[in-house]
Amino acid sequence: MKLYLNHTERYPVEQLQMQLFASEPSEFVTAPFAKGENGAVSSLFTGKTYVTATAKITWNGKTGSAAKRLLREQADVRHTRRLLQQSYYLAAMQVLDTVPPWGALSGVRPSKLSTKALLAGKTRRQAERELEREFFVTPERAKLCVDASEHTVEAMNLLAPRDLSVYIGIPFCPTRCAYCSFVSESVERFGEFLPPYLDCLLREVEYTGKLLRQSGWHVRTLYMGGGTPTTLSAEQMARLLEAVNTHFDLSRCLEFTVEGGRPDTLDAEKLRVIKAGGATRISINPQTMSDTVLKAVGRRHSAASVVDVFHQAREAGFENVSLDLIYGLPSQTRGDWADTLSRALELHPEHLSCYGLKLEEGTPMYRSYLGSPLIPDEDEQADMYLYTVDTLAHYGLKQYEISNFAIPGYESRHNLKYWQLGDYMGFGPGAHSCAGGVRYSYVRDLDRYVSAVVGDSMIIDEYEQIVPIQKATEYLMLGMRTTHGISEKEYHRIYRSDWEPIEETFELFERKGWAEKSGERWHLTPAGFLISNVLINAVLEAQTGAKVENNPWMRDAFRQEKKQELPQGEYERFTSVYKDKLN
Repeated sequence: MKLYLNHTERYPVEQLQMQLFASEPSEFVTAPFAKGENGAVSSLFTGKTYVTATAKITWNGKTGSAAKRLLREQADVRHTRRLLQQSYYLAAMQVLDTVPPWGALSGVRPSKLSTKALLAGKTRRQAERELEREFFVTPERAKLCVDASEHTVEAMNLLAPRDLSVYIGIPFCPTRCAYCSFVSESVERFGEFLPPYLDCLLREVEYTGKLLRQSGWHVRTLYMGGGTPTTLSAEQMARLLEAVNTHFDLSRCLEFTVEGGRPDTLDAEKLRVIKAGGATRISINPQTMSDTVLKAVGRRHSAASVVDVFHQAREAGFENVSLDLIYGLPSQTRGDWADTLSRALELHPEHLSCYGLKLEEGTPMYRSYLGSPLIPDEDEQADMYLYTVDTLAHYGLKQYEISNFAIPGYESRHNLKYWQLGDYMGFGPGAHSCAGGVRYSYVRDLDRYVSAVVGDSMIIDEYEQIVPIQKATEYLMLGMRTTHGISEKEYHRIYRSDWEPIEETFELFERKGWAEKSGERWHLTPAGFLISNVLINAVLEAQTGAKVENNPWMRDAFRQEKKQELPQGEYERFTSVYKDKLN
């Protein structure tokens, strides 16, 4: 199906053509094609008063044409693209036999539009009507979108200022995966450390839990990760869950996740203990559904065991189950990845996390596979990623962050708390915390952590007091990872500096197809997420230039190190400052 344009906005028109005429490959041409050939002509004309978009489509002997116009002063990039898609869609409906349920929507997440409408104060019916009238979405799909948006808005509104997210780390695994760089030890080699570590963790939970209660902080989300928390026996897990429920105020807890991790650490009894201990969500991490690839990365379980454990989690009463997967593993083909996604979707999880493999220096896989042709190259991983976004959206799991997808209403509230700059507190070696304007981390070494908890050494590794500059930078970095994105209004609540360089940078991204603007909010597209690190750095450079230019008196602050090691002997001073901040 040929496509000829008299304008430069190829991306939105081509995406819609590929969606509506999926059975025939799209071919972009730079010269008019012969009359009667299957193809489309999209044109844009700017007059004194109006901008007009026209489309003429020929398909299997039928021809349709349509035009839409907009006042010139309203024709910014976003509205012009919408105009082009509307004219194309209306012409296509004259030659197609079926009406697509998502109408003229292409390359966007539909619920973003309805969420923006609800946040702007529009009613549910007004949000549905906008989807139906402007984007030709069927009433059934418009209702689905607004349902998802209502859940999203509800989750955002539930996070109050004095709320806290808690992370509890269990730095042990049955064996160490070849790609892993996390703080974690193999039970086979360090199993004797697990009982004393658990004892120290219980002491820390009791002490800090009392401090939080006294200071009026509420645990809103709780995540038990690792390592592999389910390396703990059922009895050990029961002890930890009892301590958590005893010493933390969970009366307002919205989400309690236990990372079940590797299927070979889970069984029906342990799952019942976790559910009885108050967990509302469990994450199972197969990484791949290929037995061959599992063996290559050092996993001892099988794909069949993943299925068994998933069903056991359902039988234990879990109605919110997440799966973690990795693409780009050694010898993994596009077909392997498609099969893994297909088999994962057959289980009907509420949430999927899909990460691209990164060879971390110091890991066995880095030493074995750096530069190896067995590792899928960047283009192959990009194909796998874009396939993931499209496939999961088709099955109702909407992307809400670079690597995370969920049925609307099942987004990880714990992760959202991080990405929205909420306060959080971590327990365990290497755990990070940020509350009351103070950020700190614990020592990473297991021996040192145990020694510190019993009072023989200092537990704090690094700390800093956060200034608005840093918080604004983190707002940009974390917000750009999500489909919710960023806005000038939210940025200025944190830090007053010139927004224009950031806006100009995003306008450049938009012209490249890497970003979109929905109302007042900018967010990256799937194509933008593929190069998110580069784009985030570009925005931070624009922000830094703006800060120095507009606030020259802050120049020294920009140059100073972000991390400050806590000097020996100042642990008591830190504790005093931190308690004051909490109170």
